[in-house]
Amino acid sequence: MQQNTINICDKLRGFDAGRYYFIVEGNRLIHISRYTSIREKRGNEYCYTVSTDLVKSKQILEFQ
Repeated sequence: MQQNTINICDKLRGFDAGRYYFIVEGNRLIHISRYTSIREKRGNEYCYTVSTDLVKSKQILEFQ
């Protein structure tokens, strides 16, 4: 069975101009990087490859 993945990139510009992704786990927010072991730095971004099986039933929040 092939595992489906998505790529998500955080733009690292601080909380005023950046973009960051979190997963809602009960009453906590967990950064998307905790759901992957594959990450790549591209300039001012960190990009993560995340299995859709790990996040398909979870709420993902984007903060800009």
